[in-house]
Amino acid sequence: MSRNHHHKVILLISCWSVIGFAVQGQEACPPPYSDIMGFQTIKDLNVAMEEKLAEIDVNDANAYNFVLCPDTVFDASVNMIEPVVNANISCGLFDSNQYDCTIRGGGTQVLIQESEREGYKLEQVRFDRLDFDQFT
Repeated sequence: MSRNHHHKVILLISCWSVIGFAVQGQEACPPPYSDIMGFQTIKDLNVAMEEKLAEIDVNDANAYNFVLCPDTVFDASVNMIEPVVNANISCGLFDSNQYDCTIRGGGTQVLIQESEREGYKLEQVRFDRLDFDQFT
């Protein structure tokens, strides 16, 4: 692939140990990863982040763990990833290096904006084992 069409992005990764809190809304991933609870669509990931923002205190500086189902291609031409809480977004389990996910398509694949919730400071978003490709 040409350099313009495939980029590996890893942002703010701190060692292999990620400290964070689990979130609701993750489901069992398809086989052979059915032992992993994760998200299969960007839409479901975004909904879970919105729900987490609504339930936490505005002074909460914790990062929350969001697991994407391994070996999945996520269509960013339909929805882009829009983190609204401090988040660790990982392909597969945080303690394993064997998984890979692809965010594919779309003009904007990730959009990080100032929090719409008054008083909440969105300060950190970490991505682990995600490929971003075919963006326009």
